[in-house]
Amino acid sequence: MSAPMAATTVAGAVTRSRISGSAAKAAYTQTGGSGREATPLSGSYAEARSRVLNLYRRGLRDIPEMRRNYNLNESPALIRDCLRAQFEMHAGVRDAKVLDMLVFKGRQNLDEIRAQWKGRHQVTSLLLAHEAALLREAAASEAAAAVAAGAATGDGGAAAAAAMSTEAREAALREWVELELVPPSVATWPQFLRWQTEQDAKFEAWAVAEKGLFSEQELAANRAHAEKTTGCTIM
Repeated sequence: MSAPMAATTVAGAVTRSRISGSAAKAAYTQTGGSGREATPLSGSYAEARSRVLNLYRRGLRDIPEMRRNYNLNESPALIRDCLRAQFEMHAGVRDAKVLDMLVFKGRQNLDEIRAQWKGRHQVTSLLLAHEAALLREAAASEAAAAVAAGAATGDGGAAAAAAMSTEAREAALREWVELELVPPSVATWPQFLRWQTEQDAKFEAWAVAEKGLFSEQELAANRAHAEKTTGCTIM
């Protein structure tokens, strides 16, 4: 044969190459490629922690570009908080090898986001889940504070009314989602308010700038009227 085939085992898979001998060994590593994506092993916990911090800083620097590429409506503060939460999930890890593995996986995720290989729904679902967790924690804290205030003043009715108001809003939002008036991705009241603002802006651009159906003054009068009325607030 003019070009003998050499079988090279890479990470449990057999890769056929037209090179042999030392050239084949140099071309492949345990990463399955050239080795450029390999994360060097840390010699100590301090070194591994330094790499974690560098990855965290890189994630913070990527936030503005991430918001532009994925057209994210979430605030930079919420994205920073979500990023920090992802790192804090592993705050108790002290094994340098485990930290190296987490850094490798985290770098892969950031690379995929930077290259826009991840879908928008993958990014937003993570942000929405984090925001929902924050809202649950805030609601629990507010309810506990209201109960404590009601017990101190003897006014338990006010605390119950506040809790019922929150429950009523969440129940109404679930009903609107079931009726397909609101997309399923809107899971919390703050998300609904943000979605409503976005929809209002789109409607105004379409009705005023594009179609000329209404004037700015007419829309302002309509908003003022809607604020005084009761009932379904998404109309």
